Amino acid sequence: MPIRASPNGPRHTPPQPGRHGPERVVAISRNDWSSCIGTGGRHHPVRAPSLENSALHRRALDSIRNQKATSIGLLEEYFEACLSGLEKFRISGRGKPDFDEDVVLSIKGFMPHRNEIVEVVVALLRYERTEAGIQKLHRFFEGLLPYCDVPDGVNQYSDWDFDNFRFIVHELFLYAIGAALKSERFDAVSYLLSEFYFIPATMRGPSKSVSFEIFREHVPSLEGRNTRLKLRRLSVRADLLRERCKGIGIEFRQLAQADFFMFVRSCADALANTQPRSWSFQWWPETLVFSREYDGPFEVFARSESTLYFSRLKDCLRVRDKAGIGAVLDALKSKKLSVPTWDFERVNSATLLGFERLSTRA
Repeated sequence: MPIRASPNGPRHTPPQPGRHGPERVVAISRNDWSSCIGTGGRHHPVRAPSLENSALHRRALDSIRNQKATSIGLLEEYFEACLSGLEKFRISGRGKPDFDEDVVLSIKGFMPHRNEIVEVVVALLRYERTEAGIQKLHRFFEGLLPYCDVPDGVNQYSDWDFDNFRFIVHELFLYAIGAALKSERFDAVSYLLSEFYFIPATMRGPSKSVSFEIFREHVPSLEGRNTRLKLRRLSVRADLLRERCKGIGIEFRQLAQADFFMFVRSCADALANTQPRSWSFQWWPETLVFSREYDGPFEVFARSESTLYFSRLKDCLRVRDKAGIGAVLDALKSKKLSVPTWDFERVNSATLLGFERLSTRA
């Protein structure tokens, strides 16, 4: 597992009194959860932490929407405040048998802030057409990575201690790619999936550059929850992603489209890489546990019947032509690449790609 830098480093600006407005209190009730996620027996409301940057969120959003000269600066300031404030969501298991409850609570408590971040990302993709804005978004995701692993100065920890951050960071990245595909900002998709993400050196290892697949890391506490509460779900993580996809302007199908798109891109990358590459470095499309509900191609691939549209899309997938997609399908069929499965559920990539009709219309 990659070791990442502490989020308390100089890159992260600490909250400043009076700058971000009064703290917002979010009361979390476990009784609102669906049966597929489960309740762990603690029924009292819980006070969630706050990033305390709502005023800065509003200023950044207004500046982007009105295309003001200050938009990039305010965007950077807002992202820095988010990175700094996220430390308040750090949790520790300390041997709790039901620590998965704390993980789910933390994830649920972050939801208002997730909505604000996604709102800014959607506006950025719609109104800011320069590469500078996408670069700031890339650096924001780069800054999130240290939260997913052990910070410097911590010697005793459980691997579950960072599961809330792993879920939150993965979800935010899914929404960013989902929003970019929805708005047909293929330049942004290509940038976020092609540029490496820098992880500074820590006491545990040297600095490194990693690809986008790092944003989908294992969250073992949710599997533990599935077992502890006898939920018998194929993926509690996918259940959470689906239940939380509401009131945000992006439908779950668009989230699944982004998930599948990154899976196909990672397969193409794996085939292009001359060095052996393990499955752990490919993107696992968590939301496609529900893929049986989709009886045809996702929208961007359905539109890619058009040769012109496909020519715009193929660069994001890092394939030269339709034959490159065919090579991915052949590798999946021959098991050179693994097909995502959950018990007897498996992804039908050819159907979701609409492969036979790709680039068949002028």
